[in-house]
Amino acid sequence: MQRLIDHQRWFIFVMLTAPAAWLIAAGIALPFVLTAQPESLPDREPWVRILSGLLFAPAIENLIMIAMIGAARHFCDAKLSVAIMVGLMALIHAIAASWMAIAACVGFLVYGVSYVLWHPSGSRRAYWITVMQHAIFNLPATLAGTLLR
Repeated sequence: MQRLIDHQRWFIFVMLTAPAAWLIAAGIALPFVLTAQPESLPDREPWVRILSGLLFAPAIENLIMIAMIGAARHFCDAKLSVAIMVGLMALIHAIAASWMAIAACVGFLVYGVSYVLWHPSGSRRAYWITVMQHAIFNLPATLAGTLLR
């Protein structure tokens, strides 16, 4: 992965890391999702679900992620600041649905590490890389939630 960063291959980086994170999260969460009671998420129009899952959530949540990492960096190193952010984002996602905390742990771990790794090449680039990762990560759940209702 460092080679992709060194050569500024951000698109390949995103296309490898986001699906890998999704596969890991899906593998961990699948038993919980299959055995858990269905949790009611708000019923929304399909276009609202798509926009919120693929555009608004990644953009806004990743800004919050960056703020958390930035605030924690005043008190600790990058690794611990990412760990703190992952815990807080998992807690926030658990409020919506308990199984979402599992996905949030994996996803935000990948986004946080990616942000820290790509930040030296520019904070905007690092932000947009994490937004793209997040949107790709959300794609299967967003489409399933939209098409299977």
